[in-house]
Amino acid sequence: MKFSEIKEPRLMGLIAYSGGGTKLFQSYLDGHPEVYNIPMYPLLYFYPHWEAWQEQYQEVWNWDTIINIFCIKHSSVIDSRNIIGINRLDSIGESKAEHVAIDGEKFRSFLKQLLQDEPISRRTFLLAVNYAYALCKGEDIASKKLLLWHHHVVDYLDEFLKDFPQATIIATIRDPRIKFYKLYDQWTKVDQIKLNPTDAIIYRWNLFHQLNRYMFLAPYRLKNITNSKGVLFLKHEGMASDLPRILRSTAEFFGIKFMDLMFDSTFDGKVWWVPDVYEMPASNEPKPAGSGASKVSQQVLNKVLSTDWKNQKSPREIFIFEGMRWDFLTKYGYEPFYYKKDSMIERLLWMIQVWFPYQIEIQDTFSYLNPMTHLNILVSAWKEAKGDVKRKYYAFNATYLYKYFYKDLKLWQRPFFMSWLDHAAGGFFSMAAAVLYVAYVYARFWGAIILLPLRYLQRLWIDYSTFYKRISTGEILAPVI
Repeated sequence: MKFSEIKEPRLMGLIAYSGGGTKLFQSYLDGHPEVYNIPMYPLLYFYPHWEAWQEQYQEVWNWDTIINIFCIKHSSVIDSRNIIGINRLDSIGESKAEHVAIDGEKFRSFLKQLLQDEPISRRTFLLAVNYAYALCKGEDIASKKLLLWHHHVVDYLDEFLKDFPQATIIATIRDPRIKFYKLYDQWTKVDQIKLNPTDAIIYRWNLFHQLNRYMFLAPYRLKNITNSKGVLFLKHEGMASDLPRILRSTAEFFGIKFMDLMFDSTFDGKVWWVPDVYEMPASNEPKPAGSGASKVSQQVLNKVLSTDWKNQKSPREIFIFEGMRWDFLTKYGYEPFYYKKDSMIERLLWMIQVWFPYQIEIQDTFSYLNPMTHLNILVSAWKEAKGDVKRKYYAFNATYLYKYFYKDLKLWQRPFFMSWLDHAAGGFFSMAAAVLYVAYVYARFWGAIILLPLRYLQRLWIDYSTFYKRISTGEILAPVI
């Protein structure tokens, strides 16, 4: 089969905007015969990879090179156990012991066949990857009408839209007041998984800093990339309260057939379980397909819809959030509790209230200054130095190179003595390298403490910038699907 013989499908780019549920939404389209749908988002960092590959392999820049490096750097497309993320596609199915996989040799063969005689372009390659994946699954290419590209974040979305300017972006939204606190808890757990124990302690400030950027500044990045005509919002809460309508509207909008299988939350036809990091109840339970309830358990849906947080969080902080996202809240039915009218008095009060530290900032400061934290980081550094705790290798996984959350930390850079520590066979040199490692870690920890006032000022800048952008230009307020 030739690439030119395949009818190009419509494109859906799926991202998390100010809410979650992208994985859940994608799982409802799993197995739909008219949809190209590679599970989760193993292609997330394709665009920065492509740019790096072009430079690194410029002397042998051909389809064979591209296919080979792609199958290494994005090997989880072939087998979800190759690069295991927090989405846990290695533990799906009723037994939580199954995974997603295709035949790697067939995948390479289909790619070579499709790309033969085609000019090299990333757009062509992206389409070919999805075509080849579907062919490996034995799916009918002729019946495909829609390609679901789970881009997940705003980062590199501009490059995606350069390749596919006619794509429709589905952006999930949720009440940002509860999402803020939920993300902080989730990202804390992600750091404990993704980072060395010492780095998780040192970069605790980064959680709060990136959270502010994501929740309040990122919406304006989307506006700079596209406009509301190319975006549809999907309310996370709606998937809990109004799923049948959402699925029918999705099918109608993208011109695919509405099917009962769309009520089942699966990947590769196997039950998907919400990862532990999201702190959800048991996420699936058997229910009749087409019942309008899906396999996602009612406990999960109830937690998504819960408003218990209103009485548990700081009214002052909720007031600040509402001031920054007032237009968004009122547009999409998230009733403001404290910042009600966007009056001049409320704006002036907001400008004063924002100077007071958030509870998270206070807690983090005390954590850094706590003597037990100092002892903990010294003990953890020693265990890492001696190999009692395996140190992370940050240079291979694209998460550390390109994810907005980590890329500015430059975790992939390693001081000279790290190689010394890795290869020391024991004795004096091994001990010296271990001591140097502990000193290096502890110095970085003190650096984080010294810079805490700067982090506070950065937070003020983000909050004031967001508030100014809202009252001057506004963010995207797209139609809801």
